[in-house]
Amino acid sequence: MTNLFDGIAHIVQGIFQSILAAIQGIFHLIYSVFHAVFSLAWGLVENLASFVGSSAHFVFSNIVILGLLALAFFIYQDRQTKARVGGQKKVA
Repeated sequence: MTNLFDGIAHIVQGIFQSILAAIQGIFHLIYSVFHAVFSLAWGLVENLASFVGSSAHFVFSNIVILGLLALAFFIYQDRQTKARVGGQKKVA
């Protein structure tokens, strides 16, 4: 009877470990993709910085500032348009 309980415990433990291994594999895949994209982007920024003759942090901060300015411009432009429903202008 003890062997039966031992066997059931090992089966449950194996199923639990398999589920955790699958979850760990998914997280590893997500991390690998994120790391590859980040490394590619940072490499491009470093190459651009060396081409311009500045540091990568300076180029990155300028990209962030220009992105924030563009976002503010688009938000401002959107507030200046009249309300729309379904992509069409309202008819009053």
